[in-house]
Amino acid sequence: MVDAANRSDWKNTPLPLRRAQLLIDLTFTSEEFTRLASGLVSTGAGDSWFIYFESPWLYMHESNSGCCIYQVKIEREADGCRVREALVNRDSSQHRGTNDKRDELLLGMLLLKQSGRDTGGFLDRIAARERATEIKKSFARGSLLPAQIACSLIAVALISAPFALLSSGLAGFFILEAFCALFWYAMLILAFVAILLFIHQLCKPKRS
Repeated sequence: MVDAANRSDWKNTPLPLRRAQLLIDLTFTSEEFTRLASGLVSTGAGDSWFIYFESPWLYMHESNSGCCIYQVKIEREADGCRVREALVNRDSSQHRGTNDKRDELLLGMLLLKQSGRDTGGFLDRIAARERATEIKKSFARGSLLPAQIACSLIAVALISAPFALLSSGLAGFFILEAFCALFWYAMLILAFVAILLFIHQLCKPKRS
């Protein structure tokens, strides 16, 4: 059995005071935790990370510089363990990254790879979370106005439907009947167009 990596196995510098917290929601089985805690020592064959575990923290250093880039607090649970806290280096002289979302994605993939788990499900969750956040922000700034218009038009159409049905039963009031029917269909058509605009806006690629 290979011994777990420890602090003295590779050059390393601690995480600086200039740091940020990351949002990482991951759990691991006992077997996956064992792989995480075993760490990783660079062999010079493409390994770019030096990783070791000192309870309850997992330290992740860039192997070339020895700088600590990520520090992850992992706590035991009844059936495994969970990430309780994640920190990232924000000293620009040691780590060029400044985007928390990008670091959350990279750190999550590193943890899953080290634990031996497939990263596909994690990427799907990140994508879904980012999409939901984008939609919420779009509603807040009014860029998804077509959706709001569509909802309003559908409501108007549904409210006017009884009047259209009532007018159809009034013999001799052909002008009123025609007006109500045309108004109702116009509201539905406009709502349909607004929904198409909304879908188009959601599917439109974001500008870089």
